Amino acid sequence: MVDKHNVGVSASDVLTGIERTLRSHRLYEGTGPQYWEHLDALGRMLRGHASDTIFSLSPFGPYLDGDDPPKAQSPVRLWFELFEDGVRQVVIRRTVKRRELDEFLRVLGTHERGQEDIVTRLWRKELPNINT
Repeated sequence: MVDKHNVGVSASDVLTGIERTLRSHRLYEGTGPQYWEHLDALGRMLRGHASDTIFSLSPFGPYLDGDDPPKAQSPVRLWFELFEDGVRQVVIRRTVKRRELDEFLRVLGTHERGQEDIVTRLWRKELPNINT
């Protein structure tokens, strides 16, 4: 079911929502009402988008099909880590659950020395509506 408040949501809007929610996760350490509000808004955007959200990755960040990859002076650690581990595309289905989004963002937003690589950590979370 499409959220009536998010009709006409573009893929670019969703990508911006993902970046905003990731920043919120880092700022509020994945807790607090602000993070949950951003997460819920992202979920509404994904459900309001006309199709599944698909974006490609470069070491410098995500980009949409048809757009040029972002350019920067240095790689963005979060996106570089995914790219380095072989991820070139992320698909988030419109049917994604709140728990899946939260788990996805927690894996992306945290890194500890000695942990498994990011692809393995995402795989272990069993996120059926998020594919990398």
